[in-house]
Amino acid sequence: IAPPLVMAISVLLLIVTGVMIVWYINGTLQSLRVDRAIQWIGWRIDRAAKRHERALRHDAVVDTIELERPPDAIELVSPADGYMVSIDTGRLEHLATGAKGRIVLDVGTGRPVADGECIGWLSAPKTTPDRDLDKIYDCLTIAQARDPENDIGYTIDVLVDIGLMALSPAVNDPRTGAECTEMLTVVCSRLAGRDIGVRTRIGSDGAPSVVVIEDTMGDYLDAAGRQLLLYGADDRTVTAALRRLGREGERAARSDRDRRLAKAFAEDVEAVRSHAPATDGRSW
Repeated sequence: IAPPLVMAISVLLLIVTGVMIVWYINGTLQSLRVDRAIQWIGWRIDRAAKRHERALRHDAVVDTIELERPPDAIELVSPADGYMVSIDTGRLEHLATGAKGRIVLDVGTGRPVADGECIGWLSAPKTTPDRDLDKIYDCLTIAQARDPENDIGYTIDVLVDIGLMALSPAVNDPRTGAECTEMLTVVCSRLAGRDIGVRTRIGSDGAPSVVVIEDTMGDYLDAAGRQLLLYGADDRTVTAALRRLGREGERAARSDRDRRLAKAFAEDVEAVRSHAPATDGRSW
């Protein structure tokens, strides 16, 4: 018969072993749940991009546009607080044609707006009464919450939030942060092939009568990537994934502007990596 002390130690070790097994299994299941959540969000982003692209099917989408605001242009202001959910460019085109002018909105869908904030301008050769401005504002749908079904930026923000939480000191899970970055790379590569960007309606004179400044793939990559870089700069696994994000974005970009944004981001990541200590002893 074993001494009572030996029996007590054996029971204690058995309990500790059981706790460790349960902890390991729980951690594995949690990782699987996070992986599935990241994949699901990637699918939601792709679906939102398809719906956004479908909503723009009657618009001419361009990568960039340069317009000079006339000194006598009428300032357009937000009629309410909230988020820009949708913009009826068809009705705006009709109003611009009737006024023989041009309507330019600097705030696209998904952007927050404040009541009275300047969101664009109207250039018209004749005096525009207030009722015509009200008709323009009626073409804008401003809600208190963003629409995840059509808002590409919203679903990308959710993906970035998961990565930021994983990279926070409280969680310290760089693997999940890198996985979010890899999914962001896939998302941006797909967005590069879609017709998203500056929305225009071309008037009878061949010039744009309506212009809505929307985000492009490069804007999404730059904004999301830099947030992840801020928290993941000290982990070389994360920065390696971020460097790939920039390089793949540069490769997939269809416009010079998006290519410049992706290239500048990749160069900034490389600069951070050159000053960060290696975490696994390998040479990068």
